[in-house]
Amino acid sequence: MTDKMFMAILVMAGVACLALFFIHRAWTYRKRMQQTTPPESAMDCSAHSEPSEWSRHQEAYETRFIYAPRTRFVSDCRIKVRPQYYEQLRAIVDVVGSRHLSLADYLDRVLQEHLEENREHIDRFCRQYEEDSVQK
Repeated sequence: MTDKMFMAILVMAGVACLALFFIHRAWTYRKRMQQTTPPESAMDCSAHSEPSEWSRHQEAYETRFIYAPRTRFVSDCRIKVRPQYYEQLRAIVDVVGSRHLSLADYLDRVLQEHLEENREHIDRFCRQYEEDSVQK
């Protein structure tokens, strides 16, 4: 075997290994997404004769925070959380299962919702704070 043939075989083997790796990741991602999607019966309001106000809020909460598709991000930021909050958050994530929902995903969704719902108040506060600091 010549050196060129040997190198070609090594390159093809490397490409095959990479292909298998990415196929496996795509397969596990699809499987995970099927498992995190709420069952149709949970989303179908016609299954109940008359859903209560509480159950509608419960469904909306689960859809928004628990079963929403994952959004990946990379961050080196660290924050401190009160121990009692951490225990509550960890309990929520553990109920669903860490394979389906990570603590970072859950916190990301909660913070995103908070910032979107309170955008006007936050903007007004920031503008007022900037005006006060400029006047001094």
